[in-house]
Amino acid sequence: MEVLRGTFEDALPEFKTAIHECDFIAIDAEFTGLDPHGIATPRSESDTLQGRFIKVRQQAVDFIVCQFGICTFRWNAERESYEAKPFNVYLMPAASGTRGAQDRWFQCQASTMDFLTRNGFDFTKWLGYGVHFMNWEEESILRRRREQEITNSLPDIQLDDRGIAFENEVRNKIDAWYKECKAEKPVYINCVNGYQYRIVYQFVRNHHPNLDAVGQSGAVRVWKKNQDAIDKRNAQRRVRSEADIAHAVGFRRVIDMIAQSRKPVVGHHMIMDVCQVYQHMYKTLPDEVGTFAGGLLALFPIMFDTKLLAEVEPMIESMFSDTRLDDMILNGSWPQQIQKIPIETNMYFTRYMDTTRQHEAGYDALCTGTIFIRIYHMLAQLQNQAASPTSPTSPTSPGSDGSREGIGGAQINFGSNRRGSKKKSGRGRHQSVRSPPTEAPKWGPIFANGVVPPVLKEYANQLFFVKSPRKAYNLMAIRESDPNVQVQNEAKRFHDYLCTEPPARTVLLPNATL
Repeated sequence: MEVLRGTFEDALPEFKTAIHECDFIAIDAEFTGLDPHGIATPRSESDTLQGRFIKVRQQAVDFIVCQFGICTFRWNAERESYEAKPFNVYLMPAASGTRGAQDRWFQCQASTMDFLTRNGFDFTKWLGYGVHFMNWEEESILRRRREQEITNSLPDIQLDDRGIAFENEVRNKIDAWYKECKAEKPVYINCVNGYQYRIVYQFVRNHHPNLDAVGQSGAVRVWKKNQDAIDKRNAQRRVRSEADIAHAVGFRRVIDMIAQSRKPVVGHHMIMDVCQVYQHMYKTLPDEVGTFAGGLLALFPIMFDTKLLAEVEPMIESMFSDTRLDDMILNGSWPQQIQKIPIETNMYFTRYMDTTRQHEAGYDALCTGTIFIRIYHMLAQLQNQAASPTSPTSPTSPGSDGSREGIGGAQINFGSNRRGSKKKSGRGRHQSVRSPPTEAPKWGPIFANGVVPPVLKEYANQLFFVKSPRKAYNLMAIRESDPNVQVQNEAKRFHDYLCTEPPARTVLLPNATL
């Protein structure tokens, strides 16, 4: 499902239902740039965890998300298959066309723009129809400013010479009017720009507290204060203001739904994705990696990186010439029984049924979730095989590709093998390569009753920070090793924040189970 600014409000119930009923959520993002000062492909073995985080943080600060993909997965017991609901959303910061929102500056990288163009990215949809977004801090600033506008309590501004001259005109006109009719009839002060409007409001507030100033088209109406009328008008303004703020917050409301659900979030080499979510949908990224780990776990308490999962078991890693997402889905030598795991898109989510859209965020999220399901079942069956001395050990014949043949329902098209897969030796923890599983497959829900299965527990919340040599770090260990009390209390503070501001978001976050 493609979601644009004009269809976002209608799509919100679909997001809510999909997130509520799913077992886990796969995400993917496209950015306006990847590589400020050569950080995207570091090759220095001297990179520390903190040093690498600072580099990735800079990427999230300099660039923005321009497209976000979410794909929810649930086990459909009736159809005995995994049901996927993929969403593809174009995103544009809320400062465009939203009064009172902070303006945004962001960079674009030429090579990234070229890459997006070659892969069918629609720049018109992005620039003209992208769904707005802002983080909690930006929403708080916008909310405070709009309330100040409603109550005419904005801070005083310093006037230049033209402003002083206009203020004198306002003073003379109001004084003459007041002497003539004792404020029984309103007076209208003509204004040609926002600066002059602000001067009139400021003058009336500071020098005539018994008068009321109301902006109209081309003028400000000044009249005697009627508190009942003011209260009624302010209530109407707050209703309109809440609608404007909800429009500006935009896609962040979906991220809030995911955070409230406490369900597992899956990504592929997802460190940049989650840093972007943190910066643009939560709050400004901190300088310390420990604080970041605490904040990210408060947002998403259970995460899995499919790139990491593909490299922890040599037998699994040997199926791929590369653990890039597109290479894994197109060229991976998956065992035939794993290819036949029934994965279907919901009948109302038809965008990816008969076409491949590599590097479109929604499609990549669908691929990420599919890979996660396949690797989980391979790990589970390898664990069962190791535990049972009578289980067969001869390898099954791997499939030639990850095409739609063998995909449940024959609805998802992952394309064909464009080149032969070159097998390679694994770089995982184990020295020997075990045989692929051959026992009869038993498909079913992965997170029964919301609990992470034992075979996945040790990989939860492990993310790649350093690419060469590959190093994965456990976010919980990073958080718990930080002596900063702020880090330890991050989850509680986030819970309180999510539940109390604004009042409409009073959803108690259940405990996530590992």
